[in-house]
Amino acid sequence: MSTSYHHGNLPTVLREHAAALLAEQGLATFSLREVARRAGVSHAAPAHHFGSVGGLLTAVAAEGFRLLVAACTDALDAAGPDPDARFSAIGHAYVALWRTNPGHCQVMFRYDVVDYHDDDLHHWSDEAYALLATTTRAVVGEIDDRAAHRSALLWWSTVHGLTQLETSFATVSTEVAGQPEPATTDELVEEFAAMVLHGIERGRSRQRRDP
Repeated sequence: MSTSYHHGNLPTVLREHAAALLAEQGLATFSLREVARRAGVSHAAPAHHFGSVGGLLTAVAAEGFRLLVAACTDALDAAGPDPDARFSAIGHAYVALWRTNPGHCQVMFRYDVVDYHDDDLHHWSDEAYALLATTTRAVVGEIDDRAAHRSALLWWSTVHGLTQLETSFATVSTEVAGQPEPATTDELVEEFAAMVLHGIERGRSRQRRDP
């Protein structure tokens, strides 16, 4: 049995192995014993640090949202101050997270297996949504909180749905003049962002014409 992990970093090591196991095999065969085996520690170590399978999965989900916040923050910084560019960038950041961290993403929205009352998970999921809501409000403009919330959910749901399709298919088929033409998830994110922004601009134009 390996003794290379001291007490301070073992939880991190266990989370990493748990995420890798989820990416490889999914939830169906996930077990604390297999995580411990991969980490080279006692089979009781994961339960000691996380309490249960649910506790470890909750920690992985919280880490996933932390990574999402970091990815979105970096993408927004790179996009600069333009609201339209930031709106598109946050969608691409979400897609990229699913590609680079599939294990985390498998449990981030699984209310049936994680504890959403957990402080870390609650904090990082709120931070992720706050970034999305702020970015969406910047392009939608002066609207009430309910409308802003619905707009953010629409953008999130669309991008999330595209990532789910990409999980099953390398490309998403679109119909062009009756012929199927493959489109990447990134292309569809960009096209949907353009559609939303175009619709917003049309609405503003109507408001200017009919005050």
